[in-house]
Amino acid sequence: RRLREEGLWARSVTLKARYADFLTVTRRTTLPTPTADDGVLYETACRLLRRVPPRPGGLRLLGVAAGELTRFSQAELWEAHPGAGPGAGRQEKVARVMDALNRRFGRPVVIRGRLVEPEQAGESSAFGPELWGRAGPPP
Repeated sequence: RRLREEGLWARSVTLKARYADFLTVTRRTTLPTPTADDGVLYETACRLLRRVPPRPGGLRLLGVAAGELTRFSQAELWEAHPGAGPGAGRQEKVARVMDALNRRFGRPVVIRGRLVEPEQAGESSAFGPELWGRAGPPP
């Protein structure tokens, strides 16, 4: 969302993982085309996380950064690009509408369904009262 608000697109994604013993590792990848699509950034971060080896004690910190930022904004040209994937321009429009709704209501009233695990779909989940506040989700 912050990238889109600033009119920026990321060309790289970096994941930083710090273990319980304070050992820190990073994994980075360069994307085939710049993007401001949170779905692409999320999936890329997940792929990088799978490359982080497990250690006793687990992780104490996990961070994701978008890098190699650009103001390039011709997404409609990328739809024909083999690396862009189908609907790249539409996905950005959807993300911008979601950003506008969440900004208007001052809280997350719209989130991507693919970010919700099936077991989290109920009201008592992480996407229940803790996310929406006491008023509950919007009608």
